[in-house]
Amino acid sequence: MLNVFNKKDINLINTLKYIVSTSNTATPTTAISSGGTVTLSNLTGKYYVVTQACDKAGNCKTLATNVFNIDNTV
Repeated sequence: MLNVFNKKDINLINTLKYIVSTSNTATPTTAISSGGTVTLSNLTGKYYVVTQACDKAGNCKTLATNVFNIDNTV
């Protein structure tokens, strides 16, 4: 489980999206609200969580996590 939260600029965010992908350059497509939870289940391998936050003026920033090595075979 990964908690998504932006405390500093929470009132400035208009949209927040994410994607769980094997690529750290994937385009986020799933909307999530600040404080939302992303559950990484049924995945095995190396994955990134890529997020994109856009403010009310339309300025967007996309960031990727470091790789998560997930093993759901045990």
